[in-house]
Amino acid sequence: MIPFPGLMAMPTVLLNAALSLGRERGTAALGPDRLAAVAPMYDEEASAARALGSLLSQTEPFDEVLVSVNGGTDATPAVVMETLVAAGFTAVSAEEHAGCTVTRWRSEVSPTAVVVVEHDAPVSKARSVNLALERGLVTAERVLVVDGDTELHPGFVTAVRRETYRLVHRRLPEGGHGYVLEDAALVSGAVRSLPGATPQSRLIAAARDAEYAFAAVVRGGQCRRVGDGALLGRSRLYTVVGCGFVARRDVLPVPDDTLTEDHDLTLAAQNLVPTEQRFTAEELDRRGFRLVVNGRDRPLATVIGARAVVRLRRGSDARFVPSALMRTEDPPHLGGLLRQVERWNAGGIENALKRVAPGEGSTGLAPNVAFAVYAAQVENVLGLLLALLLPALLGVTYALPHLPMPAAALAAWLGLDLLLTLLLVLAGARRLGSGWPAALGVAARGVAPLLALRALNALAYVTAATRVLPAFAARRRAERAGRARPAVATTWVRPRSHVGRSAHVRTAGVAATVLLLGLSAFVGAVHVARATVQPGDAWRYLYASRRLDQGDFEILPLPSLATAPAAAASRPAAPEPDPGPRGLSPYCAPGMVGRGDGVAARGEGDPRRLEPTGDYAPLSPWGLLMLARLAPLLAHLEEAATAYGLDAGFLLQVLVNESYLDPLAQGPTGDLGLAQVTSDALTLLAAVSADPSSPLHNPHLFARRASAYDPEFSLCAGAAKLAWAASQPHGDDREVAYARYINPLDGVRDGVVAPTHVELVAAMVQVGGLVDRLAAVVAAYRVDPDAVTPQERALLEVAGAVAAGEAGVERAYARVAALAAELGIEDAPFYAAVLDRLYGASTADAGLEAVTALASGAPASR
Repeated sequence: MIPFPGLMAMPTVLLNAALSLGRERGTAALGPDRLAAVAPMYDEEASAARALGSLLSQTEPFDEVLVSVNGGTDATPAVVMETLVAAGFTAVSAEEHAGCTVTRWRSEVSPTAVVVVEHDAPVSKARSVNLALERGLVTAERVLVVDGDTELHPGFVTAVRRETYRLVHRRLPEGGHGYVLEDAALVSGAVRSLPGATPQSRLIAAARDAEYAFAAVVRGGQCRRVGDGALLGRSRLYTVVGCGFVARRDVLPVPDDTLTEDHDLTLAAQNLVPTEQRFTAEELDRRGFRLVVNGRDRPLATVIGARAVVRLRRGSDARFVPSALMRTEDPPHLGGLLRQVERWNAGGIENALKRVAPGEGSTGLAPNVAFAVYAAQVENVLGLLLALLLPALLGVTYALPHLPMPAAALAAWLGLDLLLTLLLVLAGARRLGSGWPAALGVAARGVAPLLALRALNALAYVTAATRVLPAFAARRRAERAGRARPAVATTWVRPRSHVGRSAHVRTAGVAATVLLLGLSAFVGAVHVARATVQPGDAWRYLYASRRLDQGDFEILPLPSLATAPAAAASRPAAPEPDPGPRGLSPYCAPGMVGRGDGVAARGEGDPRRLEPTGDYAPLSPWGLLMLARLAPLLAHLEEAATAYGLDAGFLLQVLVNESYLDPLAQGPTGDLGLAQVTSDALTLLAAVSADPSSPLHNPHLFARRASAYDPEFSLCAGAAKLAWAASQPHGDDREVAYARYINPLDGVRDGVVAPTHVELVAAMVQVGGLVDRLAAVVAAYRVDPDAVTPQERALLEVAGAVAAGEAGVERAYARVAALAAELGIEDAPFYAAVLDRLYGASTADAGLEAVTALASGAPASR
């Protein structure tokens, strides 16, 4: 089971997945070794016939098959006998041994010799295999240890035989290159899940099938050797597939003092020192070796030459063979699954302690074995720490919702984990022989339940540790006291069996403890975050109030003020505020702002106009284009600056930099309008405007349905946001104020512009020259209209008409559109978009009428 919370906590899994993409070096070779199968069974009445039948129906038969009935209470012995009789076997002898009965079977049509051992009392799986070897009941050089519920593919033996040996041409330790015939100590088959019979068992089987496919990729990488180094040049298999693996006789017996004998044997075998003999190719041919070339068996002498010297290396490496396929039963219920996974984890911890604890054989551990042992346990512990970090991250997110990183990081983590898992499951299913449609089916059925059940592994790991660590300490104390070492191995009971109450109680206790730890991490993170991070006004206004959605303000064309309902769509209905002082804008006329809780109103009798710092000079074509865009907005901009007590030139500088005064502007991050507002900005402004204690209190700003594209609303929103930014600490510095305008939370760090916003602020500063030239033109026109150029005067006359109430913004845009065409200002697409999208297509035809009205002096108000 893959540890929680996922692949990103398991770098060796990703490493092995990458290594599995490489090709197996060398050429497959067949050896003369005889192959036996030993199948321990304990209460396997339901599956014994299927399992034994698959052993007897191989396309290339076993030399020996031994069935060991390890006690039990069901009819397993009868099922075994009936299966043998049905396959044409006859009992030829029966012998009584100490604690067991041995029956030998023969068949006239099969060369396989079958032995059935019935133990009088329960015996562990490992002990039953070792007894069969000790008593000479199995004599083959290779032994397949297979579970009693596991069904072999008919081609299993063929696949194993063709991957036991490989001939490689490699660099030799003494120099030069030569042929080496590598003899694998362990050959692991691949496993798939048998379908379940109930909804719960089918869910577990689907998750396990996906996990087995995933593991096929990982095991392939663990067995892939790269170079000749001590680490990557040897296999790093953590465990063979326990329900079916082949061991060379000299790496046996199976360890019987641990809970997971297959894992223990895997590590022990890979830690052996290889031995080597030299033969000629002709001598190996006489011994019965053959090469497999293009699917055909050929003598070595015909391929590499009869006198070629070949080193027969009896190695310690393990080999994974995806084509040696098996199907096995999985637990039909979650209780059984938890018990099985807990046993696997307990065995992993136990075998790690056996090798790395002082005095337990930690010396002499080969680098590849040490890597397998340490990596697995470190990654499990890391996974647990990250699992505890998850509630802490959620606690920080809950306490400080303005920090998007924890939630975003978690979402990215889980999304990447899901993608990698899906890809590895697909690759593994293909490697196990499934076509693309079937592989997609394995992934579709199994990835989701596999991810859901990952948390079970974390729980099982902790539960296993609470069992293994105290038991290990007790054993060490007994050894130091000179007492006998307590037995560890127990009879292996199938996961489908009943799970005792004590197991449930222990698991429930560990689960409750883990949940309490998670809850403590969450509560502790909330407390620490709130105690150490003091939220400012930005946080309070953004996250302590009702959030607005920018989508509710993306209204085109603009709604009519006469019919617009009160309040924004995402805000609760509120009483219409009193009309207040009248002005051009319904959103922020002078005197509207700051009239609450005794706060003096702003803007009354204190108009803020554009004031230049330099002398007048005629505008360039670019300056004339920007003056044309400013003309319909100038009166409202100065009124907004007056209402919020801002320098009109600074407000213009910010808005030019934000949008080039395009009311339809959309920023790269989805910001909208002249002021480039977002959901965060709208939420902050709504909260500030509704706060009676704020000097920026203005209930009129959000009193009616507004559009972020509406120039009148956007100018007021931009002024309000800039006034708020300037009111914060160090806001008298315009660069700091603008950085906070861009990002109220992170634009300013320690009173200065944050490094991430330096370039943005510098761009705003560069706009200052253009704004000062525009202000000089406006100031000169107000002193003497004839002091400016005819083009500038014509445009500012439109601005004057708006200020006098003779034209609204809509009509002013229509007039400027006509003037721009007449004056040769190349900005036609801009005005076409504004008149069409902002005010409706009918307004686009008003340009000519506007010019006529302007020439005749007739009023043309909105």
